[in-house]
Amino acid sequence: MSFTLLSSPLQGFTEFRFRNAVHKYFGGIDTFYAPYIRFNNKPEISSKYQRDLQLENNIVPELIPQVMTNSADEFIIAVKYIRSLGYKELNWNLGCPYPMVTKKGMGSGLICEPSKIDEILDRVHTETDVIVSMKMRMGYLEPTEILDTFPILEKYPIKSIAIHARIGKQLYKGGVDLESFQRCLDTSKHKLYYNGDITTVAGFRKMQEQFPTIDTGC
Repeated sequence: MSFTLLSSPLQGFTEFRFRNAVHKYFGGIDTFYAPYIRFNNKPEISSKYQRDLQLENNIVPELIPQVMTNSADEFIIAVKYIRSLGYKELNWNLGCPYPMVTKKGMGSGLICEPSKIDEILDRVHTETDVIVSMKMRMGYLEPTEILDTFPILEKYPIKSIAIHARIGKQLYKGGVDLESFQRCLDTSKHKLYYNGDITTVAGFRKMQEQFPTIDTGC
């Protein structure tokens, strides 16, 4: 089975120079996600994000911008900006586990608010033509929180959902919860990607054997 390999973003590290170097000297990554756009209470795209997303600065096969927000207005500002550059897809980060983010109701701290997720997705799909994909964890406190979002997400043409198989409160500690990830596969009707602790070829092959229906990992 052919497999698509995605590169997850890490703020401050995986910006355009890093992505270009990985593509030029190593290869193998089909799609790169850019570090998330964050507004910090200012309704504008900072020069840092603008520089990172400029097409002339990127030589990778495919780059998808990402946004971190709990505001429909901010989401739409990000959409208008990336569409002006020619991008068609915007990835919404509901996976970040860091307290500075989750305490503000963003990242994995938003997963427990399905009605807020619904409100934002409704406006984005009503007011823009952007393709939305998502990055999620299985919740912030409990791995069942994501299950409550699936009925909401199924109302919208989400392109794909990458799920990091931990809860937010874990940060990156402890092991991934593969049993809970399987519940996501059994429940969601969307295309799911697996994310978390893919660090060796042997580990990658083991994940392929355990989740044979998944053809994309990041």
